[in-house]
Amino acid sequence: MISEPCSCCHATGRVEALETSFSKIEREICRLLARMERPDPGKAETWPKFVLMVDRYMGSYLTTGKKTRLANLSSSLRVWILLKVARRFSRGAFELKPLADFKDHKDEDQISRPARPPLKPPQATRATPRRKVTIFPIKKWKIGGK
Repeated sequence: MISEPCSCCHATGRVEALETSFSKIEREICRLLARMERPDPGKAETWPKFVLMVDRYMGSYLTTGKKTRLANLSSSLRVWILLKVARRFSRGAFELKPLADFKDHKDEDQISRPARPPLKPPQATRATPRRKVTIFPIKKWKIGGK
């Protein structure tokens, strides 16, 4: 495992390097692909779709540069990756799910939540009378003169 100095504690500790986390993500995608049936590599619409949830540091690491690491990973493994940055994740943490599983989980989460009451319409406030204002153009006067 490659590590680098921690930015929070001013280098008194060590954290997992972004390259190490990136290789873990790549291995996890390969593991999931091994369990799936092989799509046609020539047809991009048949490639498997995944949702990758990462912390903000990994999110910026994956999306910076002229050709992003996320695009390279997606095209080399022949998969579609939907990137989501999760605020609650600590550095180096990630979650990878097939898109179909993610949608099912999201629907269950929405069903279990209690319904919110509709927003109340704004109360009518007493309208203040407005005066009409007429604007006249002002000509610049020439000062001084000959």
